[in-house]
Amino acid sequence: MTTETQEALKILPNGVVIPTKEFIISIHDSIIEYRKELGKDDPKSIRDEGLIRHLCDTLTDRMHKYKENHLENALYVATETFYYIACQHPFTDANKSTAYVSALAIILVNKSIGSGLKISQNSIKINFQKDHWFVETPEEVKEIVKLAEGGEDEIKLKRFIKEFLQKQIGAKNDQK
Repeated sequence: MTTETQEALKILPNGVVIPTKEFIISIHDSIIEYRKELGKDDPKSIRDEGLIRHLCDTLTDRMHKYKENHLENALYVATETFYYIACQHPFTDANKSTAYVSALAIILVNKSIGSGLKISQNSIKINFQKDHWFVETPEEVKEIVKLAEGGEDEIKLKRFIKEFLQKQIGAKNDQK
């Protein structure tokens, strides 16, 4: 079975793709549904929708943060997305899984566009096959949340997240 989300991702004027509130919520809902099939009874509830809206607004408003390098932009958007979801906890449950899947989806879409794939905002559609999801997030993700809850410096924490995501996609660590 494939879970499909048709919620729009937003394409900025510079070609960078960022998540929308609907996109993030649909990923969370899909993860909750999958976890139910595994016997977990997590609610599909949003603790603070304002955090998700703030993330999307921030990614739109920070045009000065984007660079010429498409992979660098993808990592920036994914890092911010991961940080806001995993560390700020907008959902009641499944924040880490939602952060992980959302960040990887954003990287994959941006890498595809960076590789020359031409798409329009209306044509972005992502299929998630639950057999391939990392529902139980890696130990590094738990470490990220532990650091955030311990009051770790935000810049240091985002650097840690970016390095973690670079490892996940096999990106070279030479673009600091």
